[in-house]
Amino acid sequence: MADIITFDPVYFEELAKDLETASRSLDDAKADVQKASVGLDSGLVAFALCCKLNEDISKCRKAADGFVREAKDFFQVLRGGVMRVNGWEENTKNSESGLAAQLSKTWGFENGNFAGDKGSSQSNPGNSGMENENSGFLLKDENYYRNTYAGTEGNCKMFVNAVMKNEMGVDVPPYTDRYYELRGKTPIENGQIIYDSSKPLTENDIKNLFSNAKAGDVVQMRWTYGSQTQHTAIFGGFDEKGNVLFLESNVGKEDNISLHSYSYSKLKDLYSHSGNGASIYRMG
Repeated sequence: MADIITFDPVYFEELAKDLETASRSLDDAKADVQKASVGLDSGLVAFALCCKLNEDISKCRKAADGFVREAKDFFQVLRGGVMRVNGWEENTKNSESGLAAQLSKTWGFENGNFAGDKGSSQSNPGNSGMENENSGFLLKDENYYRNTYAGTEGNCKMFVNAVMKNEMGVDVPPYTDRYYELRGKTPIENGQIIYDSSKPLTENDIKNLFSNAKAGDVVQMRWTYGSQTQHTAIFGGFDEKGNVLFLESNVGKEDNISLHSYSYSKLKDLYSHSGNGASIYRMG
């Protein structure tokens, strides 16, 4: 005879309660998962915002670095400007004594007249009968030109152009492909020599070249000064020894602005090469 199976109602009630409790726990777990998912989304959004913020900060830093560099450049330019103004002020303070000394040294010029001939037109050393200088041009101390025309040291033509424009209000034409002539301009009387191998230059040729020159005249030349051929200078008169004075920049390897003196012999040698020559022009 088969055993009779009996069911305990209490057991099934407890089992039902356990299932109900498990179901609630499962629902709670789902809710926790949903909360966690929302939290993860928020975290990802926050992370993305942090990344964007970091990128913006990096851009700001780069912009700040660029600003700092520009500020440094500006203050460097400003400093250069202040130094130049200081140089102008110093030159202005010393202009009267410096100019008197320069004129005395160059032409024996004192208190508005040539020494030994008050009010008359005494001749300059090495050039009989030459007048003092071009109208509107007054030869100044070297430091004045170095401070005022800083930036033109490496280009002789640029320097001369700037001086003529600023001091006399005139433009200097470009030079021709011959180098010793200015385009569209006629040299002064006796103011040109061209090297001819069949007739060697002499010191007297150089003296005649500057016989009618005035301080402030532009000298356009082709010479052989080391590797330099084309050169532009401003005639500055004569020194106490009768040497020719050139106000110039970028002479040979000297990348500066100076008042140089040249003997007739030196200029003769510089011009005595094939294709060389020199022309003197009155710009005022």
